[in-house]
Amino acid sequence: MRALVLAATIAIALIAAPAASAAFGISQFSAQPASKAAGANSDFSVSFDVSDPGAGLRDLTVHLPPGLIGNPLATPTCSEAKLKADACPAKSDVGDATNGVNVKPLGLLPIPLTVNGQVYNVEPRKGEPARFGIVLDPSPVPGLGGALPKIVLQQTASLRQGDFGLDTGLKDIPRSAKIAGISTPLEVTSVELTLKGKVNGGKGFLRNPTSCGAQTVSIDAKAYNGANASGQDQFTTTNCGALPFSPKFAATIRQVSRDLADPVELTTSISQTIEEAGLEKAVVKLPTDIIGNGPALAIQCEAAAFDAGNCPADTKVGEATAASPLQAKPLAGSVYLVKPVSPSPFPDLGVDLKGGLALKVKGAISAVAVPSGLQIVVTFDGLPDIPLSDFSLTFAGGPGGLNVAGRDPCQPPPFVFGADFDAHSGAARHVDANAKATCKGGGAGRPKARVGIAKLRSGHPKLKLRVRAGGEQIRRARVRLPRGLKVGPKRKLLGGSHAAGGSVRGHGRTLSLKAKGGGADRLRVRLAKGAIKAGKGVRAKRLKAFRIRVVDTSGSATALSVRAAE
Repeated sequence: MRALVLAATIAIALIAAPAASAAFGISQFSAQPASKAAGANSDFSVSFDVSDPGAGLRDLTVHLPPGLIGNPLATPTCSEAKLKADACPAKSDVGDATNGVNVKPLGLLPIPLTVNGQVYNVEPRKGEPARFGIVLDPSPVPGLGGALPKIVLQQTASLRQGDFGLDTGLKDIPRSAKIAGISTPLEVTSVELTLKGKVNGGKGFLRNPTSCGAQTVSIDAKAYNGANASGQDQFTTTNCGALPFSPKFAATIRQVSRDLADPVELTTSISQTIEEAGLEKAVVKLPTDIIGNGPALAIQCEAAAFDAGNCPADTKVGEATAASPLQAKPLAGSVYLVKPVSPSPFPDLGVDLKGGLALKVKGAISAVAVPSGLQIVVTFDGLPDIPLSDFSLTFAGGPGGLNVAGRDPCQPPPFVFGADFDAHSGAARHVDANAKATCKGGGAGRPKARVGIAKLRSGHPKLKLRVRAGGEQIRRARVRLPRGLKVGPKRKLLGGSHAAGGSVRGHGRTLSLKAKGGGADRLRVRLAKGAIKAGKGVRAKRLKAFRIRVVDTSGSATALSVRAAE
């Protein structure tokens, strides 16, 4: 009977067999979103057929247009171990896959099958912005007394530095599998993959570019026999005017010494929401009271060395961070002075950000004459269409610093920064911002502190403590808790404490705070989950004051007495 079934299967294969096969190639390539609206969370489908599938599709890379990105934080991630065991949680499902496969039992003519599967959001490896897993669950093969085993593939993603678009690819696609214990050749004949625009009740996952116009998607494929193939498709995004665009700008100036001739520390920050059109160009105009430090500007990194990540240490002038709603951890890196490619009296600012979405961007420095003097202007153009909730640059002060304040920044009038922003959608916005300043010599007064407390009756209250620097940065602070409160066990303190700007330790009724890097403008501490314990009957109104001793970077100590607010 089995021989008869096998004979019938061979007969079917003979009837279905093509008369001739073409060279390896990609045909009928299609890459289209369900909605063409700019910035829309839309399903996106890619499909194609394989010419000469016998060559064996091995590697596949899809080049997405800039701005077509996924949010790996929209769903829980699946570990690689669970993916391989086909045990990914349903909430990590982000798409569907359908492959056409030829099965060639015993080297006979191919039997065509359609194989369906799911796409999962997989925990990315170090340095990756995202990773996807595909689990294909084939149906039984007619006449062979078994089915193909589940096929598990992993799809990587990387950011192109040329245009900041994403590349996503598969490598070493299997070309054989065991059926009923027999190794059987497989040939991929077609591929269809759909990623979801929204997941888990409406959370945005895949987002269209926020620019309008033609968007190009291309594909490169490689066969096991060494042949290469490619394909290309386009779609046009529309309705850019519907996207909001309201970026915010802030600046802070901090004196690092009492000598106004010494460069100041300067921080600028641009922030957006994920719903907004992406920022394409930012022009920041410094107040004329800030001038450049000539000796520092003269030490520059070669452009090729910056591109290779090999700038000398003496060309570094600051630090950069870029927080994205698409990444669990902010990008962080250094800012360098880079020799411009085109002749210019000023160097470029090279920002080298590390992390899952690692990228390098350059800003041009220029100077223009205005009625109040010479104004320094920094322009970042061609920024990636990636949502950034905060993009901050901090330029170091002191010897070798880049920016010199021509007067005391803590004395009126305030230092006013101007910023002009252009969106990928075509929208524009202007912002003026008064810089916040921290100065030596008492310009900011004494240190200050606030304490908030809640859920005292539970015996495991929540405590919030904020300490702000005075004329000098905070080095450390000691907090003496009032009677009725005490620090919980060490493991509870470690698990239930969060400190911004430093670290926290404690024992008995004493908390010790230490600033990160030797000095901080603010220390913020939150304690919960048993990190602080309260006695029975303790009420906020009956608590005596928290006694706080603040030691600044000059060694001066200030005693504060602060009552808790509920």
